[in-house]
Amino acid sequence: MVTFANRAKQVTATTGTGSITLGSAVGGYQTFASAGATGTVRYTIEDGDAWEIGSGAISGSTLSRTLDESSTGALLNLSGSAIVFVTAAAEDIQQPPAEGAFANGDKTKLDGIEASADVTDPTNVTAAGALMDSEVTNLAQVKAFDSTDYATSTQGTTADSAVQPADLATVATTGAYSDLSGLPTLGTAAATDATAYATASQGSTADAALPKTGGAMTGDIVVKGVTETNFALSGTTPAIDPTNGTIQTWTLSGASTPTFAAGWSANEGITMMINDGSASAITWPAMQWAGGSAPTLPTTGYGVVTIWKEGSVYYGVSAGDMS
Repeated sequence: MVTFANRAKQVTATTGTGSITLGSAVGGYQTFASAGATGTVRYTIEDGDAWEIGSGAISGSTLSRTLDESSTGALLNLSGSAIVFVTAAAEDIQQPPAEGAFANGDKTKLDGIEASADVTDPTNVTAAGALMDSEVTNLAQVKAFDSTDYATSTQGTTADSAVQPADLATVATTGAYSDLSGLPTLGTAAATDATAYATASQGSTADAALPKTGGAMTGDIVVKGVTETNFALSGTTPAIDPTNGTIQTWTLSGASTPTFAAGWSANEGITMMINDGSASAITWPAMQWAGGSAPTLPTTGYGVVTIWKEGSVYYGVSAGDMS
């Protein structure tokens, strides 16, 4: 693309057909540089009655020459007294089409079209919301689809005998099942005795049942046997908690200061098997021991102690050396 400039005309003393050296501005005009003409410009040279139109690159005060057309059909052989000015050729001016001038909106639309746009490109097709033939796995079936295969009565006759919305039961406005039309025949549910109910909300039988989360039982319980998983305490400051199980083990790893967890209730108790192979001291929390003082544990095997709570007081007794 060439650069244009307003009222830029200069004389040149150059002779021959090569690049020209720009001289002073013609009266009433300005130099190419003053007019802001840079890069490649469209120029016209007049030398007497001869003329030349072309494009040339400006470099300082020198202008190169590439011929578009001339009065001689070739680059002029300049005489040394020619003039040169910035002009526009017919090819530089966009002519409006027969439909009217090219609007800015039309240009914006064209700017949005990628170079060498391909309407068969999968990306372009997908962006347009269409499908490529290669994306339709049953293309032959789609093309061979017969109108007799249609599924609704408005599309064909095949579905005329199908169940229509009007054939369905009318929805009752009262909410009563008996008010529906076209009801299927249902079997009669077997009568269920209230004494067989399993939850308190279903009947009275379960009102006295023991919840899974526990509760107080006032009658005798007869069981064949109970197997309990031992709980292992660890560390030197464990919280002794009966909710972990009634049999707990503890291997000492150093001088220890256990505590009673907040979950203890009155009348709860546990049996602890303590391995004191490291001969570590235990500072027990406030409690009453049988004999008046905490037991001395064996340094081999297990020492067994039983702890229980009565009211707000914790009690303890040693079962002795189990080594």
